[in-house]
Amino acid sequence: MVAERNRAVMPTLFGLVVALILPSILIYSFPQRRDFFSETIIKECILWTLAAAVLSIVVYWEKQPLSSIGLIKPTWRSLRLGIVGFISLSIVYGLVALLQQILGISGVEPGMTRLLTLPLWLRLLLVFRAAIVEEILYRGYPIERIAWLSGSRLLGAIITLIIFSLMHLPFWGAGHLLVGAGGGAVLTALFVWKRDLNVNFLAHFLADLVGIIIVPLVHH
Repeated sequence: MVAERNRAVMPTLFGLVVALILPSILIYSFPQRRDFFSETIIKECILWTLAAAVLSIVVYWEKQPLSSIGLIKPTWRSLRLGIVGFISLSIVYGLVALLQQILGISGVEPGMTRLLTLPLWLRLLLVFRAAIVEEILYRGYPIERIAWLSGSRLLGAIITLIIFSLMHLPFWGAGHLLVGAGGGAVLTALFVWKRDLNVNFLAHFLADLVGIIIVPLVHH
């Protein structure tokens, strides 16, 4: 029994490295080139590859169903809860923006200015990728697997929230830390509550769609 568990631990530990460590190394070490467009394309391809690798580990190495990380058939309930999640994210982002203004902390403006140099179609792909890939790498897989290894889903939630928040620092800067932590806390709570990645996909997508696509278009 112990030997079987030990054999099962190996693919999971490897999966956690792929889900949490490799994306962080990519984000923190990828060279900042003048050609932001090409750099973005390369990073996006790598992140999609890492997400595909995690799904492959679940199915072909761990021999587990994708439902074990919250990838289940979407339902109308998923849609409703995703919208609730989006509203919750919007409220949190509004409160964070107010707090930053009171404390005199810079927000997302520098990162957003750089992001707006990308064509609209690529920004749409960024929004879609963030909603899918980040929820697999930073929510579904690691929370479930850390919970399995440690017996504590709370521990998995805390570890992934910290890593998710810090992952945004290189591009967005320290001013975004409150945004990332606040939004990450909502998305983490959603997943721990329902364990349905479809809810997280939709909430994350709608929040980024508004913040990265719709609001800049309205302002310009």
